[in-house]
Amino acid sequence: MSKSFEQSRADELEAVEKAIDALSEAPDLDTLWEQQRGIRDRLLNAWSTLIGDEEHDEWLDKLNAATQRRQREL
Repeated sequence: MSKSFEQSRADELEAVEKAIDALSEAPDLDTLWEQQRGIRDRLLNAWSTLIGDEEHDEWLDKLNAATQRRQREL
């Protein structure tokens, strides 16, 4: 049995949220930027099927804020 749309959406957004939270553990800038690119790609893939424009922008804002926080720490 396949997952429902809502379950797939919830699973993907939870994974993105965990990935954004994990940015705070990046040991260096190269790793941080690599992780950021991976999350951006994931959001781009989810954009067309799981999330709309406004929500996509909100997630990108969260990603950018988390990246900037970690950059300042490093």
